[in-house]
Amino acid sequence: MALQWSNVSVKIGGKEILHNVSGTVAPGELLAIMAPSGAGKTTLLNTLNGRISYSGEICVGNMPLNKSLRRRMCYVLQQDYFFSNLTLKETLEFTAMIRLPDELSVEEKKVRLQSVIDALDLNKCLDTEMGGIFTPGLSGGEMKRASIACELIQDPDIIFLDEPTTGLDSSTTTSLISLLKTYAAECSKSVIASIHQPSSQNFFQFDKLMLLTGGQVAYFGETRQVVQHFQSVGIAVEENYNPADFILEALSESEEVKTKLLSASKSNRVQYRDGEMLNFSGGIEVDEKLANGVAFSDMGRCD
Repeated sequence: MALQWSNVSVKIGGKEILHNVSGTVAPGELLAIMAPSGAGKTTLLNTLNGRISYSGEICVGNMPLNKSLRRRMCYVLQQDYFFSNLTLKETLEFTAMIRLPDELSVEEKKVRLQSVIDALDLNKCLDTEMGGIFTPGLSGGEMKRASIACELIQDPDIIFLDEPTTGLDSSTTTSLISLLKTYAAECSKSVIASIHQPSSQNFFQFDKLMLLTGGQVAYFGETRQVVQHFQSVGIAVEENYNPADFILEALSESEEVKTKLLSASKSNRVQYRDGEMLNFSGGIEVDEKLANGVAFSDMGRCD
């Protein structure tokens, strides 16, 4: 199911946090939301997940976001809390038994759980205790994958992750993003993650990038086109420089850069009419399935 949002604005305490934000993510795609601190990336995640009141339009599979559609989503927070003395296997089995519908038998629930364990490569640490601040247990990367597994058990169509790589080393981060990308592609899931200054290797694993500044869209399009887009508005990314670092540093330091990017973005914004996408920002090409009116809800689910 494709997630689309158009002209989304959010005000909190009289202050506008998001201003006319538009975008889309299709099944099989991994979208990164990047922004300097305080620019609204977590607020956008909370809004798209239906946790914050907003003005504008959010659609899932061409249907306005509602309570029923929210059940097709999951949200992995930065920090989850587990019973430290339970093993990973006990934690996941407990989660599966209480979160999966009663219509499924115990065996069916175990089959669903095992598919998630395999997808996130957790078999080797099933007998390890979760651990905590004062007790040894799972590593940081394993703990993050455990958090994701607890949400994927329900087989959501759209997955939100709030800075899933925080506190992880470069190697673990690369492995996690690769797992998410593979899972999205193989199971036709839409994955949206806020991310803070990834390495260049991890940065280009994302299919799409949404860049925010001051609650507005500075760029939305294919990640591999962002350097070309910056150059097209007169902002040259230095050679041998991590594009993710350059982008955030440029936005944080220069009002001129912000003005150029916001101006370019406004002239190429994502627009919708009667549920149809008219165009993308950032020079990205319109997806052929959307252009031809194919409903993503008709695409196969990952069983």
